[in-house]
Amino acid sequence: TDESVSLATLHGTTALVVLQEHSPQPLRVDHLAGKELFLHASAMGKSLLAFSSTPAKELVAQLGELPRFTDRTITAHAAMVRELDAVRQRGYATNEGERYEGANGVAVPVLGPGASSTSFALGIQGPATRLGADRMAELADICRRAAVDIAALGIH
Repeated sequence: TDESVSLATLHGTTALVVLQEHSPQPLRVDHLAGKELFLHASAMGKSLLAFSSTPAKELVAQLGELPRFTDRTITAHAAMVRELDAVRQRGYATNEGERYEGANGVAVPVLGPGASSTSFALGIQGPATRLGADRMAELADICRRAAVDIAALGIH
């Protein structure tokens, strides 16, 4: 993909990055292993929330205040619940400058066979100049295929 790839898991009210593969590009977006991400302002966080066994409305309420980082950050609980419903229907989450201006990402759940909930999300991040809507949809398909391989290893 030539972009940075991360694997994250739910850690309280954050997404904890457990694995990271850096992009070879000089301009890149990295989430280093051990970094905690805001669930409402990251594609991996939204994927973890949308594909949790707990209803989205309940999870969002548990997050408390949703801090604003950019003018694109979702800060209203009702809007976040709608976003998570859309993520679940679409099968992948996006982040379009919601945490950092100019940084986009896409993420999918790592689902075990027949599962509808997950403990892990696989994401790809990069500059908005390279990750527009069409490219993110393409990367979501790549992530889905990789997530199936990861789940086959027993990670889900």
